[in-house]
Amino acid sequence: MDRAAYRHLVLSLLPRGDAWPREAGTALSDLAGIIAGEFARLDTRVDDLLNEANPARTLEMLADWEAAYGLPDACAGNNQTLDGRRERLLQKRA
Repeated sequence: MDRAAYRHLVLSLLPRGDAWPREAGTALSDLAGIIAGEFARLDTRVDDLLNEANPARTLEMLADWEAAYGLPDACAGNNQTLDGRRERLLQKRA
């Protein structure tokens, strides 16, 4: 979900009434936007983590995957691209 969707969700969870103004520009609306921004950031990072769990799509955790499988090894050579490193990891896993 994006920030706007989370903002709508946060505001929908609040009680109804004059003390809970939802109009744009109110302090409560601004606070909901800040909270929504953090939820959206976390949502994106969760997607990133799911990608990292797959060695074919890993980026941030490639070095950890390689260490777990004893890579790089002598067969890998010195100058490997990101895709080459992933391919070698997938070969080693098979």
